[in-house]
Amino acid sequence: MTRVGTKKTHHLIKPELVKLDIKCGRDKLNDILRSEGMHIRKKKNYMRTTNSYHRFKKYPNLIKYLQGFTKLTTNLYTASYRDVKTCIS
Repeated sequence: MTRVGTKKTHHLIKPELVKLDIKCGRDKLNDILRSEGMHIRKKKNYMRTTNSYHRFKKYPNLIKYLQGFTKLTTNLYTASYRDVKTCIS
């Protein structure tokens, strides 16, 4: 039984606990599993936002090579129309 939570584990072993006359509720079982290092930790939610290994053409970063852009914060650039016009021509 891999990756089975406390609630389902308690439901599965409850008949054996009753047969052996052991009183152990779900919360107590959870405490026992945690103290013995058998508690299942949640998997980290991992969101992959960029897929660079695709079959489409990848274009270079053009802003890196242009003059006249001012970096305000991460991923935020500003430029006046005059600066952009001189960069392009």
